[in-house]
Amino acid sequence: MLIALDNNGKRIHPSKGALALCQICKENVRAYCGEINIDHWRHIDRNDCDTWHENETEWHRKWKNKFPLEWQEVLVRDGDVIHRADIKTPFGLVVEFQNSSISSIDVKERERFYTKMIWLINTKEFKRNFKIWSKVKALIKHIDENHNDYYYMQDEDSANISYLKETISDTNYKISANGNEIKNIEARINECKELQNNLKKTTRTFIESYFGYLSPMQNFKSELRSDINKYNEQIKNCSTSRAEKEKLLLRIKNFEKCKINGYENYSIVDHNLISSKRFGICRMIKKETMNSFFPEELKFSSIQDFQRMTRNEKYVLIIDFSSIIDEYQTVISKIDEQSVELEKELKKKKKYLKKEINTFLKLKMEKYKNKLNELKEINLNLGSILYHLNEELREVRTREEEQENKALLAIEKEKKKMKSDIMKKYKGLYGFKWKYKRKTWDFSEKPIFLDFENEIFQIIDNYTLKKFTYQDFVNAVMTDFKKND
Repeated sequence: MLIALDNNGKRIHPSKGALALCQICKENVRAYCGEINIDHWRHIDRNDCDTWHENETEWHRKWKNKFPLEWQEVLVRDGDVIHRADIKTPFGLVVEFQNSSISSIDVKERERFYTKMIWLINTKEFKRNFKIWSKVKALIKHIDENHNDYYYMQDEDSANISYLKETISDTNYKISANGNEIKNIEARINECKELQNNLKKTTRTFIESYFGYLSPMQNFKSELRSDINKYNEQIKNCSTSRAEKEKLLLRIKNFEKCKINGYENYSIVDHNLISSKRFGICRMIKKETMNSFFPEELKFSSIQDFQRMTRNEKYVLIIDFSSIIDEYQTVISKIDEQSVELEKELKKKKKYLKKEINTFLKLKMEKYKNKLNELKEINLNLGSILYHLNEELREVRTREEEQENKALLAIEKEKKKMKSDIMKKYKGLYGFKWKYKRKTWDFSEKPIFLDFENEIFQIIDNYTLKKFTYQDFVNAVMTDFKKND
């Protein structure tokens, strides 16, 4: 719960460490405030006395705080039964914020109890089951699609005119098809140039991934890629291995240094962190003699000796890491030498690969240019033919243009009126489909609103939603209050 009573009976929100009284049972409640759960009150010695409560969420708190404090978590009584309404306005309207699933029995019981109420449901967990569309846009699109292809044509069109139109259409199609192919080829040529100008990037892309289906490089193959990837993997492994050794050296450096005279090269370490195989470089110092001039020292003669003696809590384990540090530094040096050799070989492979790619792109461009010149020549001839066909048709088209324009103006006028009527009639209304619908809400007889995070929709019927902004929804509740004030 988000509201409780202080000692003076004032309704208050939770604050860290606060105690208060439950509005319903008047039992003690404690405030719980933290980073994981929202701030809330919880009964100290019992569960929530309101059987209709659900775990409060940030979503609940956000919505409750959009209304005055005195409207939040208001007690509603029906005889001896008391429940907390999420929001209850002074004129009796209850707003229930529902985040979790609820049974049809609970839906009907709450609606019977509260009488005058509305539901606001959080759809965050199932909003993907909704397909929502604007009725205005859908109907206007339908009008446009059913009128866009209208052309006024005379019934007396001659066979010659029909033939000319068909021939012009075929010629335009060929020119358009060739034009699209020319653009595609020009784009491919530009891509080849860009790939050549950025040969380093092109090589890297080929090594690391694959080019798209339309890329000039799509069919390029080279055995060098697998070789380069192997070298990259080996270099990566060297880097990982080196980092691990550096990490171990840093960890050794951070262990507490021994301050006992004669043991300055030793570090104090928990025996659980040391392998028993390292017993030869370890010592045990009795804790109570560590600050004396003659600390009591124990040495290990075997692994078993190490495992047995290190359990003695009266002693501290110290270890000389010098040999281990030398060992790790030797390994790091060898790794660095290996990395240098691998980098040299990798550079050679990449150089060879660049040459292969450059040669491949040159051949590709030559092929594209030949095809481009061929298509341009064809389109020049088709353009000449098209010009003469259009000249022949123009005289007849001129005579028909006036009638056609009149018809088109009439259609536009009709479309404009139809769109205006639709926008007035269906403003704010949306069609929807609810996949895997929660049947629980079929039993509700009260208005249901759905919170889609950025906007709210009211279910009007099985096929229609009405859209509200957050502020529209709040204003609707507040307006009702003002009307009944």
